[in-house]
Amino acid sequence: MTNFKGITKSLIGLVAIVAGFLQSDAFRAWLAPIILAHPKATIILTAAAFITALLHNPLVKSALKLEGVAPDASLTTQSVNPQSGFVKLGAVLAICAVLLGVGVMATTTSCTSSQVTAVVQKIWSFLPTVESINSDVAAVVSVLDPKDAVLIEGVTAMVNNGLKELQTLTAAYTANPSESTWKNIVALVDSIVTNGDAALLQAAKISDPASQVKATTIIGALDAALHIIDGWVASTQTPAQASATAAARTTKLQSVVRYWSQQDKDRVAREMGARDFNTVFQQATALGY
Repeated sequence: MTNFKGITKSLIGLVAIVAGFLQSDAFRAWLAPIILAHPKATIILTAAAFITALLHNPLVKSALKLEGVAPDASLTTQSVNPQSGFVKLGAVLAICAVLLGVGVMATTTSCTSSQVTAVVQKIWSFLPTVESINSDVAAVVSVLDPKDAVLIEGVTAMVNNGLKELQTLTAAYTANPSESTWKNIVALVDSIVTNGDAALLQAAKISDPASQVKATTIIGALDAALHIIDGWVASTQTPAQASATAAARTTKLQSVVRYWSQQDKDRVAREMGARDFNTVFQQATALGY
């Protein structure tokens, strides 16, 4: 019985250490980009919070003490206790196992077909809004001075063509889901967003101040909408896949958000299910966007 209580005591101490570590600021910062791609990872933090709160509940602590299996205090101190060495080693190994398990989950777990289908449906439903903004862009470009219009006509034309193709691909996937079609959608969204960023930065080079404001305002709205679609696609990827996509982008998010209006930023946050735009921005930049 003594050995059993000793083992139980050690296990409780081990659980307390692991749960406490999972709630640490360092672990939360490491987990942030994983949660962006895999929102269910928050279950880990929720479970850790519950376990830690349970072990610190006065009634539970009293019950454990009465049974003689309260957590080993030596586990939470820096002092060296030969008798608890094995327990400490077990705690270290358990923490490593948790980190390894979460890391493997984050880097190897692929999205399910239902997740992809849900994202494709969101994109398809959102496209009319994006196309409406794109029509406003065309209207602004048409009245620009020719020397200013030429700066953005090429890239806005590519965005326009890309949106038409995206509508075709999302309809095709909805009718007949396939991995190849999804890969084409992912590649196309990456291309459209890249061109949208380029159009916005080119608009910032327009010489006439009034024309520049008009162009950057409407193209900024379009670019923000394209990044919403980009965010949905990223939510189906592992952090490693999203980081690879971000690394290949020559234009970073920080360079374009300065031209987005507060309304654009609020829309991005709302569509991404975030509390505010700063949350979305921090999560995206953590991945390298």
